[in-house]
Amino acid sequence: MQPSLGWQSAEVIGEDIRSYIHEEDIAFFEMALAAAYSRGTTETFTYRVRACNGQWRWLTSELINLLTLQAVQGFILRSRDVTENVEAAAKIKEKEAYYESLFHNNPDSVSLLNSEGIIEDANESTCQIFGYTKAEIINRHFASFILPESVVAATQAFEKAWAGIPSWIRGKAKHKNGTQLELSLTIIPIIHQSKVIKVQEISQDITQIIRAHKLIKDQAEAQSSIFESVNEGFLTLDKNYYITYINQVCAAFLTQRKEAVLNKPLFRIYPNLVSSLFFRKCKEVEQTGKPVHFQEYFPLTKVTLDFDIYPTKKGFAVHFLDVSEKIAQQENFEKLFFVASKVSNGVLILQADFAIEWANESFLKVLDISLPEVKGKRVSEILGENNVNLATIFEIGQKMQSGIAFSEDISFTKKNEQQIWLHVDITPAVDESGKIKGYFLILSDVSELKEAELSLQRQARDLFIKNQDFQQFTYIISHNLRAPVANALGYTDLLTKVDKNEPVYDELVDKLRTSVTRLDEVIKDINTILTFRDRDKPAEKQLVSVAGVYLQARESLQEALTECGALVVEELDENCMLYANKGYLYSIIYNLISNAISYRAISRQLHLLIKVIKTRNGEIVLRISDNGSGMDLDKVKGQLFKLYKRFNTKVEGKGMGLFLVKYQVEALNGTIVVESQVDEGTIFTITFRADDSQSISN
Repeated sequence: MQPSLGWQSAEVIGEDIRSYIHEEDIAFFEMALAAAYSRGTTETFTYRVRACNGQWRWLTSELINLLTLQAVQGFILRSRDVTENVEAAAKIKEKEAYYESLFHNNPDSVSLLNSEGIIEDANESTCQIFGYTKAEIINRHFASFILPESVVAATQAFEKAWAGIPSWIRGKAKHKNGTQLELSLTIIPIIHQSKVIKVQEISQDITQIIRAHKLIKDQAEAQSSIFESVNEGFLTLDKNYYITYINQVCAAFLTQRKEAVLNKPLFRIYPNLVSSLFFRKCKEVEQTGKPVHFQEYFPLTKVTLDFDIYPTKKGFAVHFLDVSEKIAQQENFEKLFFVASKVSNGVLILQADFAIEWANESFLKVLDISLPEVKGKRVSEILGENNVNLATIFEIGQKMQSGIAFSEDISFTKKNEQQIWLHVDITPAVDESGKIKGYFLILSDVSELKEAELSLQRQARDLFIKNQDFQQFTYIISHNLRAPVANALGYTDLLTKVDKNEPVYDELVDKLRTSVTRLDEVIKDINTILTFRDRDKPAEKQLVSVAGVYLQARESLQEALTECGALVVEELDENCMLYANKGYLYSIIYNLISNAISYRAISRQLHLLIKVIKTRNGEIVLRISDNGSGMDLDKVKGQLFKLYKRFNTKVEGKGMGLFLVKYQVEALNGTIVVESQVDEGTIFTITFRADDSQSISN
């Protein structure tokens, strides 16, 4: 106890040995004591014991069981001090932990190589930088990741490291995905007992750094190139007005070589500038430290320059541009504006992006708007999407980009809801290179001429329809009317030759009555058709709700709908208003629903879908769909809306319903389209023009 712990024998005899053992190690001592006692063996263990000076020392002890020895009857504890060994091992463990931390947590790639250059271990950063898993990296030669142009330098660095000399190179490697990596490679020998046992390779990915350096270099070159390529003059002056930089444009303007004026005092080379506004503005920037912008006319050269002077740390930066031509153009524009403001036609000047630069009073009066309200805006924004056909505006814009002058007629609605037509002559303003700088538009009000043209078109359409009517009536007269008249004449002639008392006489009278009745029906049909098709005396129109008229027709057919058990689904926009003849609209809806009931499929419940919607361009669409018996449109093509044409003989009818529907739709300036499949159903879609429909707000 005394040599290593400093205790005298008298100080410890009779004391509990556990009072000298570190509290964390008492359990180890007790376990060893219990084992030696129970098994009668010698137990070896390491633990800490308090020395006389209060320090803790590490001991390795052998606990020998001598309970059976009469002379002892106890345990002998034989110990040796191993404090230095334990502390040395702890330091080694700490260094190993430090190395492991540097190895595994290093943001750079770190790999361990053997004497053949084979990778024995690699950290996670290696996997991230090269894109491989650790299993794919281990046992591969380090050079297999290096690009061929860098393999020789990397191999030489490895050989030097194996000779005990650290090396650094910059090389290129390849990522698993094929991309190229720029690497900074450090190869370090690991030496133990004066012998290299391993080599450690540290690879730093400097791809982004290399790219950043290249970007900075490129930007510097680009900046210099910009100063040389811009059409503005540029020079820098120091505080003594010496020229420190001058671009080629500025040198050409001064009719000097750059080398001849560089590092020379500007106002000594050109003493006449001392009396210029330019000189005074340089002084102003020098005194205030604030940038200035101004224009100055130089009588000797007859040019006007637009200047920007900025203060810099070393002096001034001067930008200037020759605006002589621009000012001359501006003067010409002002003359043009004066002339354009006096003409009665509307005049617009647009920028290249179609924004309005100027408009004369005549154009502004048409729109009832002021110049500040239109300047900088596009024509489509001014007219509004609800007042003009945007598709037409888009087509005009496409033509304008071609750079060719052309004319176009457009219509739009003014604030007072008056529709007017304008004839627009569009001429592009093109510079010497052919680039479009803007557009000149001259607008003429051609509403009266256009209305006359549209009226002629309507008359031509009406004449065409009337011609069709005439052909229909010719058909009626030559076929439907002729047959009963001929029969009646034949029966009348026979009656004069037959005795009234004979039975055949009554039969002839009945047949004559049938022929006359048929003749009466044909005449009534002609009267009905003439009533609907009298275009010269149109029925009075009014603003009606399409959904409301449908509901009235449905109420009239409610008994028939209930009787056949029809399921009616309605999608009605109650805001759909149409300027139309209410009776025609009612008849159209009534006939189509009545047909759906008559020609329903016997094998299933009748389903009706009624839609009334308004499209984005203002058209009103009425769609009536059913799941009835349907028809083969290929077979009835061209005959469906003809008079007296019937395609289902199982249902009674005369073939007038769809004929009247079509002509009533056309009388309301609408169109009708039919879709149908046999045993699936039929869809009738009726579309009314936007200019015949109005919203509730209107």
